[in-house]
Order: sequence, then structure tokens, then C-alpha cells
Amino acid sequence: GAPAVPERRRKKKAPAGKPACDGGAAGRAPSAPRSSLSAKKRLNLRKSARLTAHSDYGDLLRTGRGLLLALKLFPAASSSCDGGDGDDDGVHNDNDGGVPPPAGLTQHEHAELSSALRRVSVWRARSPRGGGRLSHAVDTTAGLASVLLLDAERSAAGGRGSYEGGNRGAGSHVTTGQLRSAYSAVLLRSVNGLADSYRSQSRSASLSVSHCCVDLAGLPGWVVDL
Repeated sequence: GAPAVPERRRKKKAPAGKPACDGGAAGRAPSAPRSSLSAKKRLNLRKSARLTAHSDYGDLLRTGRGLLLALKLFPAASSSCDGGDGDDDGVHNDNDGGVPPPAGLTQHEHAELSSALRRVSVWRARSPRGGGRLSHAVDTTAGLASVLLLDAERSAAGGRGSYEGGNRGAGSHVTTGQLRSAYSAVLLRSVNGLADSYRSQSRSASLSVSHCCVDLAGLPGWVVDL
């Protein structure tokens, strides 16, 4: 009268040459290969490595060459400039509508400078440091190039302030007061950012701005005084 106990089903062995089917591991991704570096070297690599907004060194170099073309806008301030090499690095021409480039730049150079400024804006949007912050060198160079281009395009428009360049969000008209404020803001950020970089390196917040910029960085004293 006792109930019959069902027999346990035996698992079928997988035929030779075929792996056994495991339902839990069916959708599992293959494991990453183990690193041959020691734990200490992997720790040092994680500490020294850092995320950057630019994709690679070539992207940073092309953008720097484009930004340095701003030195050609005012030849008296720079006797030589090795900016663009004339190659087309995917630069889109913004002067197709008949807008002449500012004095000192060709049409291709103007488009390359505007493209470099837009690329820096993209870097700010995806900056891993948060808040759109970039390294001091990139931020200062892009800021100065943007203001120089703004000044040159305003002069090319006959002083009326018509501005149609890389920073189209700045407005269609720029007054003299706005231009002076832009120069002041860029200069202030450049000097204070340079001083902050030396303070962080020395781990001393008591260093003065003049000592960091003039004595350590070699910046002209009149720039700091200004």
C-alpha cells in the first residue's frame, strides 16, 4: 500500500567533442583574460592613469595646431606660427555663405580654427573631471584663441560687432565693453589657473600669485600686474 518512489533520472552525458549544456552559463559572457602584471604594478597603473576628454594624442595635436592659428590674426604679437599644415583633417568650411575670413587667415585656416574651438566645446561636454573642466593648458589656449578670433571678426565686420564664427551662441553683435570683459576674464583665468597648478604641485596654498607666475613659471610681471 506504500506509494511508489519515482526513479531518479540519470543525466545524459554529452557526446564527445560537444560541451555539456549548462542553462545558467548559456548567456554568460566569456571571462576576461587574467593580467600578467603583478598586483603592485596594476595598482600603480590605476593611480597614474587618468581619463581624458580627447580620444587620442593625434586628436589633441590637431586641435592644438588649429588653436595656434589664432596667432596669425595679429602678426605684431607673433612673428611666426606653425599652425595648420594645409592638410584637410576633416575640417568643415563655415564660410560657404560668402563670409570673408578675418585678416591674417585664409579661408581654410579660418575654418580649421573654428573647428578646433568646436572640438574643445565637445571636450568640455564630456570632460571626466566634471563641470566641463579641462586641463589648464587646453582651457587657456582655447580661451585666448576664442577671444582673438572674436576680436578679429569684429574688426573684419567694420567694428559693428557682427560675429559669425565658431562660438555662435555668443550673439550676433559684440560691443567694445563685451570684448574687454572677455579679454579680462580669459586673462584672469589664465593667471589664477597657472598659480593654482603650481600650488597643487608644491602642496602649499600660501604661495603668492606673483611668485608662482613670475618666479616659477617665467610669466612677464606686467601680465600678472594687469
